[in-house]
Amino acid sequence: MRRVKFYRLFQVLQWHVVALQKHLNGQSEKLLIDFKKYSDNYLAFAAYLATKIKALPIK
Repeated sequence: MRRVKFYRLFQVLQWHVVALQKHLNGQSEKLLIDFKKYSDNYLAFAAYLATKIKALPIK
């Protein structure tokens, strides 16, 4: 279970990087989507998942 949650954390961090890159490229203004907000939300979710993973027992 720990490995699955770690993979999910990795995916969330990848989406964080994608959203941040879109923001830095100026696509937020072009598409009228706040990619910075999405990036911050993904980062917060990754931190949440990290705390959940730390709470799981190590086998």
